[in-house]
This record gives sequence, structure tokens and C-alpha cells, in this order.
Amino acid sequence: MSRTLVLLTTLLLTNICLGQLPIPNQPIYKHFTSENTDLPTNNIYKVIVGTDGYVWLATDRGLIKYNGKEFETINLGQQEDIVMAYKTNQNILLLLCYNGHTKGIDLTTHTIVNTDSLWGLNKLENNGRPFLMAFEEDDQIILIKKEYEDKQKHLLYNVKIKHNKATISSDISAIKKYLSRYYNNNVALNDKSVLNFCRKWIEQQLFVQCDDSIVIVDNQLHHRFNNTKSFFDGQYSLPTKTKVTSGIIVGTDLWLATLEKGLVNFKDYFIDNNSKKNFTQILPYSISSIAKDNTNGNIWVSTLNNGLFLFHGNDIGTRLYNKVSSGLISDNVGFVHSFSQGITAIGAIGSLTMIGKKGIGYRYNNIMRISDIADVGNKWYFIKSDLINEASKNSKGFPNKLYRSKFKTHNFGWKDGQHLGNNYFKISTEGIVHFSNNKIPELISLGLIKNATTFLPLADRNFIVGTTWGIYNKGRKLPWLTQVKFNKIGLFNNNLICCTNKGIYSIPIAQLENPSALHQINSRIAYDVQHDDKYFFFHTDNGILVLDKKSKNIVVNYSFLYHTLPFDIRNFFIDSQWIVVASNRGVFYFPKNEFINTKSIIPKIHILNSLNGDKASDSECSCYYDSKLVASFNIDILDYNKEPKQIMYRVLKNGSIFYDWKIIKQNNSFSLEKLEPGEYIIQYDITNNYANWHKTMLYNLTIIPQWWQLWWINAIEIIESIMFASYLIYLYISYINQKSLQKIKDKLRNKELEAQALAAQLNPHFVFNALIPFQDYTIRGDTAGALAYVNKFSKLMRGILTHSRLKTISLQNELSFITYYIEVQQYRFNNSFDWIINIDKELDITHIEIPTLLLQPLIENAIEHGVHKLNYRGKIELNIAVQQSILYIYVCDNGNGFNKASKIIDNHALKIIEERLILIKKINGVGSMTLNNNSENGGAIVLLQLPYTLMNMQNTEHKK
Repeated sequence: MSRTLVLLTTLLLTNICLGQLPIPNQPIYKHFTSENTDLPTNNIYKVIVGTDGYVWLATDRGLIKYNGKEFETINLGQQEDIVMAYKTNQNILLLLCYNGHTKGIDLTTHTIVNTDSLWGLNKLENNGRPFLMAFEEDDQIILIKKEYEDKQKHLLYNVKIKHNKATISSDISAIKKYLSRYYNNNVALNDKSVLNFCRKWIEQQLFVQCDDSIVIVDNQLHHRFNNTKSFFDGQYSLPTKTKVTSGIIVGTDLWLATLEKGLVNFKDYFIDNNSKKNFTQILPYSISSIAKDNTNGNIWVSTLNNGLFLFHGNDIGTRLYNKVSSGLISDNVGFVHSFSQGITAIGAIGSLTMIGKKGIGYRYNNIMRISDIADVGNKWYFIKSDLINEASKNSKGFPNKLYRSKFKTHNFGWKDGQHLGNNYFKISTEGIVHFSNNKIPELISLGLIKNATTFLPLADRNFIVGTTWGIYNKGRKLPWLTQVKFNKIGLFNNNLICCTNKGIYSIPIAQLENPSALHQINSRIAYDVQHDDKYFFFHTDNGILVLDKKSKNIVVNYSFLYHTLPFDIRNFFIDSQWIVVASNRGVFYFPKNEFINTKSIIPKIHILNSLNGDKASDSECSCYYDSKLVASFNIDILDYNKEPKQIMYRVLKNGSIFYDWKIIKQNNSFSLEKLEPGEYIIQYDITNNYANWHKTMLYNLTIIPQWWQLWWINAIEIIESIMFASYLIYLYISYINQKSLQKIKDKLRNKELEAQALAAQLNPHFVFNALIPFQDYTIRGDTAGALAYVNKFSKLMRGILTHSRLKTISLQNELSFITYYIEVQQYRFNNSFDWIINIDKELDITHIEIPTLLLQPLIENAIEHGVHKLNYRGKIELNIAVQQSILYIYVCDNGNGFNKASKIIDNHALKIIEERLILIKKINGVGSMTLNNNSENGGAIVLLQLPYTLMNMQNTEHKK
């Protein structure tokens, strides 16, 4: 009892903390300092955003460039204390230095331009005094510096730079023309007023801004907006002595940088041009300049002694309710809920804050362990782990005095909660608790359902319950997603929407028993779902996923892990204007329309190539070949956020793939080594999955060969190498051919010796047989016949003796020898066969050479095995012709023909002839013997194919 009284007393005391808790008009920003980054100084005079997306800072440590990854100090040749920085229409960053010098940076190539000597400024008098102001009119740059010697006569130098030539001029017409573009008609721009304006400019020195839309002089802002001239007088709109340094226009808002009040924002200033509109302070520091990046919509703010601020374009509309800007006790917010009458409840550690439509609210301190709040009719329920507090509502809808509920919780493990009409249901480890307007909360048992995580009330006692292992309807497990954890269930247009650890699913409420009706909407893990007329909003594993209700297509996939201020989402709700998110950094208010209609802007992207550590280039590059050449490639993606990008590259050389697609995993960089001369193309494929943009880029690298690598030098070397190699191959082949030819000749010689040996073996046998006819002539006493026969026989023997010593013989001599041989054989066989020799008329048989002893075995074979034992008269025919340098010799008979099984194998003489012809073919390319039976007349046909002449193979003198 005493515990309850102490709690109620505490609540009563804290309940009187009534105050203004409006949603702050402060965009989200990122802060860069020398403590949390490599920024070398916190004292920044001016920030400039180049057209290529790089950010330039004029500081007390010189000029600094920022590429989203690191701050790089630019070496200007000497330490320069920069008075002012101005970006010209020629994309030159002009630096006005305290020592009177000027320096230029070409913002296209990032190279230093010696503007003093280029424009002739070093030849002007009093060049040791600094220029304090710069602007452009028409095609000339005007520089202004203060004259210290005679303030009455010359208060400034007017230096005109035209066509790279500087001249001192007292003509202020160009300055007057420049001012007339901005100043309204109520300001008289005579010579005196222009000189007064210039005095005020140079008195402000570091902070005055002149660009294409705004000129500020002595806290008076003059600008062009929608082709009209407007005027802002800081003396009346801001506190007295507030010094305005620069300004930008964002939509219809005016952002001003000031020294005393910091960064301020005039909401919708240009809708009603009233100079006395109220402003909201965004940053409390001394602001030196402000600049806008027109590509990404980013806003950059530089300060004196407090570093650099970035307001990211996609997050500028976002507001943050936290303990710094809004007075929360803690930024670690556990839940945020929206209730009737426009009340928002924010639950943080140890406190509860309730805000109404007009920002009037209550804060309850020292309230521990609140997990949920229920708004039921005229009653509030404050749900804790061990008890429940109740309270009635006052006239504004806020709780009156809190008291302890009679319902006993017994340390319930609270989980999901759902409204149904004027009733609220809260699921726990013990069942479902029903909260109503006039009754004590009631516990409804879930029976045998275990590990319930979420539910959907259809009626007071009818629930669909999701668990860690499936889903139940009326106590019965449904036959789909039976092993899935359900995190949230919602009902929209008679469709059940299920957020699970395996994705997002929908199923018609009328077909819960039909697994085929289940449809997966998205594969992401989802914990909660909200909706409006057009969209579903899902709390996923890393942010909020927005889907179109009709098409179920993704509209936005926003990851808070890569937000300007990364945070962990706890829960969220939506209304007509805002998506309100509870997180560990406070409560974020995202403008709903801007969140849904976020455009995927492709940022400025630059491919940088550095050769052997030299200065990087973002344009195509060429260099001479070097064996130690290393080409290092880096890529700058200038959106200045942390969203992960997938960067792939491949390399083509002379149009062919050199390296196929690879993913860059570290620092957006890679290197190529040992590159030979050629045309290289580096192809990039860059994807941002969260911002939903994709871009391809190319970089050309040409490696020029050295003189000794030129194609004609290489061609000569190749030709010489080929010639030398060919000569070696020729020598080698000649040597091999000589060896092979010698082997063939040796084999041919062996065959010829075998033929001669065979002839020597056959001679005695032939002589014995040939003498039989001579014996017959003698016995018959035919002396004339015997003499004639002996004459023919002697010529035959002389031919055998002569031929056996030669390799080749003329065709004429061979045919004479064959004639003697056939005539002798006719004597032997009683003239039992006829014979004929047919010679092509075009042949000169006296100059044609053939291998010796080549035809005699064929004729002998035709007589002995063909015609002499026939029952009819035999015939032998020898035909000789030539065609295409091939000599054709046919030996035909009308005998019994060849036995196919033993054409050559059983005839030693024929086998030797065939082997001789094979060797002849290897030497001359022609040489063969074909044996066939004569299908028309019977008998056999032997065809010899020989070279038309053997003069190239044998000596014309018939070497032995």
C-alpha cells in the first residue's frame, strides 16, 4: 500500500510539468571536426561545392578538398592564409590570399593555376596588399582591394581582368551593373552608393557571399527569386548586431548563415515576402558560409572553430525529437504511439512524454518498465511488466491521476497489442488480456497454443494467433508456414498480411485453410506493418520498406543503418504527414510525401587513375611503356552518404577481355601491373541497392610502346626470327631428308641386289631350259634353225649380263631385251602363244629410263603361270603410255589369272618388284604395281606406274 502511495505522489508531482514540446524545425546533419575526422582544422572561412561534386574549404590551414572519404590539403607551393575564395564562371576557384597573392585551382582538372602571372596581377602596384572581394560581370572578373594610405581619395582598387589581362580602373559601371541585377528598385545605385556598398563589402572581408542568386551587404540580402528581385533586411528580422555572412534558397525556405545566431531557417519565406517572419535556429555556432550542391541537394555549412556540417539532401526534411533539441530525458526511446485527439506518446528509459497537436504535453519521470500504453474509450492503461496503471482522461485527452489496476499481472511477458473498436487486446505469455472502457482487464486463455508472438482479434473471443512455429485459427494450426516465426499479423481489405522471419506473406481471410492461396509479397524479414490508402509500410530487418498496395512493387527501401545519423528502429507509426520512428537516437519525423517520393539521384562519380603513384587523373590517360608500370584506379562517388555500393569492373585490351568482371571489395580501388602496350578500357558497373540507381562508366588507358616495341621493329624482328628459324628448319629438314633419302637409296640398292641375286639364281635354270630347243634343232638336223636360235639366245644372255649390273636402263633397251626373251620362250613352248607390244606414239623410248630387270619377271610370270599350259592359244600384250608425267605399263595375258589369296606373297620376284616400287615412290612420288584379274577376257592384268623420267633419281651415265 505504501508503495502505491509513493508512486502516485511522484506522478502527481511530475504531472504538473506542462510546457511547449513542439516538433523541432531542425534538419538532420552530420558534423565533421578535427577530432572525429582527418579535417586538419575547425576554422573554416568558406565552403565551395564544385560542379564536379567535390567540396573545397578555404581555411586557416590553406585549401582543403573533400571527396567523401578524406580531407586533402592542397599544396599551393607555400603556406597561404586565405582571405576569400571565389568560383569564377570559367570554373576556376580563385583564392585571395592575405599576402596579396592570388592562386587559382582549375576545378575541372584540380590543377593549380598561377593567376598572378597569368593575369598580370604581379605587375600591378601595391600588389603586397590583399584583394578582399571578387565577382564577375559580363566577361570580366573584378577584384577589389582596400587602399590604406588615403581613405578620402581612394577607398578601393577596382582591378578588371579581361582576356587574361589585368588593368586598374576607376570605372565602377561594371560594379553598378552587377548590383542592379539584385538590388530592388528602391535602392538608388549612383556612384556614391556603389562605393559605399563596396566599403561595406571589404569591411566584412571573409564572409560576404556573391553568387548567381544572392548578394549580402551589411546584413541586407538582395537576391533573385523566380525572376523577381527580393530584399531581406537582417536588422529587423534578426536581433540587432547579428551579422549575416551568406545565404541560400531551398525551395521556398531561406537559410541564412550568421555569426551571432548561427544557422537560421525562415520557413516558407518566399511565399509571403515579409522580412519580419520568425526564424528557427538550426545550429548555434558562428557560421562563416553556406553552400548548396545542386546535384544531390546537399547543404554544406562552414563554421569558425566548429568544423563543417553536412545536411544531406535526402534527409533535409527529416526532424529529430531528442533530449538536446526537444527536452527528452533520454534519446533511447523504446516506443512511440499515436492516439486519438492527436496525442503522441514517447516512451524512453525512466520517462514517458505525451505531446498534443499544439505541442502541449505532459512528462512523467521515474516511470520504469513501461512497455505499452492503451487508449480505450475514456480511460488510459499504462502497461508494465509487473503491474498496470489506469487513468481517466481530462478535457484535452491527457491522463488524469494514475492509480493501480485491480488486475494482477504476475510479471507477464508482454508482446503484441491490437485495437478492435473501443477495445484493446494485449498478448502475453499467459494469454490475451482484454482492456475495455468500464471493466477490469480480463485474461483470455489460449489453451494449448504455446509460444505466441502476435495475434489478430476478429471478435472478443475469436483470434488468429501467430507463434514461433506456425499460425493458429480458432485453436487449430493452419497448414501453411508451419515452421516460420510470426512477428506481426494485420488485416487489410480482407487479406491477412503476415510479417515473419522468412518474409512477408498475404492470404485471403476466407481461404485460410487453402495453402495454395498463400502469396509471398517480399522475402525480407519483417516485424511490423502499417498502411494508408495507397501503401504498405513494413518495419524490416534494417529499415522501412514501402510497397504499393495494388502492384506490391517496392516504392522505397530505406535503410536506417546508412542514414545521416544511423540508428536502430524500435517501432513506428504513420499519419497523414509523418512517418514517426522510435529509435536509440530519439524520435525521427520523416515527411511522408518526401519519404515516399524520394528520387534516386545519381551522384557525381569520378574514376581516378594514378600511374606509379603520380597525381591521379579523372580523364583518359596515356603513357609510355615501363616494365615497372603500376596503374592504380580509385573511384569517388560524391553523394557523401554511407549507403553501400556494389562496384564491379572489368578490363578490355584492344577490344578483347583482359580481366573479366570482378567486385571491388576494399576502398573502391584496385591496381593493374605488368601491362603491355595497347589500348585498355576499364569498365565500371556501380549499383546502389538502397537508393535504387545504377550507372556504368568507362576509363581509357593507352600504353604507348617504346621505339623498340613499335610494330615495324617487331615485324622486322619477327621476320628475322622466322627467316633464321626457317633456315635452321631447312637445314634440319635437309639433313633429315638426306638421311631418309640415303636410307631409301640403301634399301633400293639392297632390293636391286636382291633382284640381281635372283637373276643370278634364275640364269642356270633358264639356260638349262633354253638349251632344250637347241638340242631339238640339232637332232632334227635343222642347222639353219639351230644357228638362228643360238643367235637369239646369245643376245638374250648378253642382255642379262648387261642388265644385272645396271640400276636403270632405257625403255628401248628394256623392250629389246624383252623381245629376245619372249622369242626364246616361244622356241621353248613350240610357238604356243602370241605376243604384241603397243607403245604410245608420243613416247621417245630412247630417253625414258626405267629400273632394270623390272619387266622380265612379269613376262616370265605371264608365260610360266599364264599361257603355256592352256588348251587354247595364249596371248601376251604389253601396253605402254604416259599421262601427266606418269608412265603406265600394262602386262596382260589370257591365262588362268591370279589366285587372290597369293598374288604376291607366293611370288618372290613380284614381291621384290613391289618393294622396289615403294622405295621409288618415296624418292620420286610415283611408283606402284597393281595386280588384277581380267574380268572381260580372262587372264591377268599387271599395271606398273613409274615416273616419266628417273633422271632426277639416277645419274644419266647409269651408275652401277
